[in-house]
Amino acid sequence: MKNGVIFAMLSSLIFSVMNALVKEVSSTIPSSEVAFFRGLIGTVIIWFMMRHSEVAFSRRGISMLVLRGVLGALYLIAYFYTISKIPLTDASILAHLSPIFVIIMSAIFLKENISGKIALILPIIFIGALLLVKPFDYSSYSVYAFVGVLSAMLGQLYLTKAFTHEKAVVVEVTRYIGIVYNAMRGFLFWGEVPGIVTIAGGVLIVAGCMALSRVEPA
Repeated sequence: MKNGVIFAMLSSLIFSVMNALVKEVSSTIPSSEVAFFRGLIGTVIIWFMMRHSEVAFSRRGISMLVLRGVLGALYLIAYFYTISKIPLTDASILAHLSPIFVIIMSAIFLKENISGKIALILPIIFIGALLLVKPFDYSSYSVYAFVGVLSAMLGQLYLTKAFTHEKAVVVEVTRYIGIVYNAMRGFLFWGEVPGIVTIAGGVLIVAGCMALSRVEPA
């Protein structure tokens, strides 16, 4: 098995463990506090890694780094809040909507063209998202699911190490195994069983995002 695939699978496994732990502690600790300590511990680990590799702090693009940090913090809070309120499988699927927001924002802010193939795929993904969010069957679940969509828009899951070892298409496909990990943990620890609508929405989103990863840039 190639390194990129291994890194992608390990990344998905580690994230699924983190998600399960977040869901477990969310009944007693606010999502913002969980996100704070997750960020604090991550910062300390990265600082030691930078010291070990003798990497200096960048002095350029500070404003964009701060903006990225703020958006990343908001993403974590929104995602952890979603995990605490809806089944792990649903939250995990919604988090994988991030690629479509990258495409939409690139078109709006960077004036990049959306090819005909991408334009045909995006409605499929949106339909899958609607099935999960259930906007026409309004309830508190719909609100929590919408926060999950918001978390996907605020930040992408970065698999930098994996992408440096393997083709992007292979890594994109492999990382969806994280949904399986989360579904297993949700069933084992909280008795969560995905319904038909969730499965249908998940299939549309995953299939659509996998198709997007195969489309050549315009």
